Amino acid sequence: MAKVFMGIIEGSSPGAIAVGLIDEKNGRVTGSTFSVQKAHLHDYYPPPRDSENAVLLPSDLSDLGKFLRENIPNDSELHALAEAPVVVPQTGTGTDIPYAILPIDSVVLKVAVCLAVLGYIALEFVPNEEMTRVVLFPLLTAPDKQHFSPIVPKYLHDGICKAYGELLFDQCSRPEDAAIVAALIAKNPGAYHYWSSTGEVQSSQDVVVYLRRGQVQPTSVITAEEKYTIEVTDTTVRDEIEDLPLEYALTERRYAHLGPNDAIKAALIHVCKRWHIVLRCSSNRGDADDPDGNYLVQPIGASGSIAAAALEPVAPPKYDGDLWPELEE
Repeated sequence: MAKVFMGIIEGSSPGAIAVGLIDEKNGRVTGSTFSVQKAHLHDYYPPPRDSENAVLLPSDLSDLGKFLRENIPNDSELHALAEAPVVVPQTGTGTDIPYAILPIDSVVLKVAVCLAVLGYIALEFVPNEEMTRVVLFPLLTAPDKQHFSPIVPKYLHDGICKAYGELLFDQCSRPEDAAIVAALIAKNPGAYHYWSSTGEVQSSQDVVVYLRRGQVQPTSVITAEEKYTIEVTDTTVRDEIEDLPLEYALTERRYAHLGPNDAIKAALIHVCKRWHIVLRCSSNRGDADDPDGNYLVQPIGASGSIAAAALEPVAPPKYDGDLWPELEE
């Protein structure tokens, strides 16, 4: 089944929502911003239906509905990623898969529920007792939903997709571009698990020591559920290593608004890009399709544009036996 990847983020003005789509089969990358009115969950869910039992969308979602019909083929499988103001690990499940918490009048929530009632995605959510916030779960827990065909969205904290776009492409000023980057993260396991993980990645000193040793083999930081691996290649820059800690620190400061852990991740991506170091991530969380695969965190080839990078196939992962052949002996 053909796959379509979707990114959903809040726009730069109140009520604006940006949606980005990557249609692999047809080679299309599209992004658009819609004006959505804030509304309490109970105002539109459960949705009203017409005499033929078809879902009646709120009038402010009509343009979005048209956009979906025109850009998502009927025979496709939708993989969505949405940003939320609060994204935390789902504890008690044995893995730290992130779930989202949204205000009950959130426009992101309104769009996600719209996608669910139209059958594009699966969604399981619960309002809190005060009816002020809604928890969106990353896995379907109800027994009758375990084999539900549509796929549950992934979630990342607000601001990560724009930051990632800036780090990869040097600019990502339009909300539509950030939404396409969100779809790009949904498409690439390495990028998603890197940004959604809670582990601490390599420090600037770790990278400096690795480069100064002149070793060829990769080196990793291993946490409970993720492994972050850096690897030199023939194009790796070994000059000006003394500048690396400053570049790392300046990037960490630039993205401090993401929080300490994600700011460090941004800094590592930046120095890996500048010094041509390959960065990979693997995850053994419950939402990892290939727990043994070490996937690229920077899924970008020769192209430097967001649209071109979005259509590049996901690079095959390297496994531990590829990175450290002596382990196979």
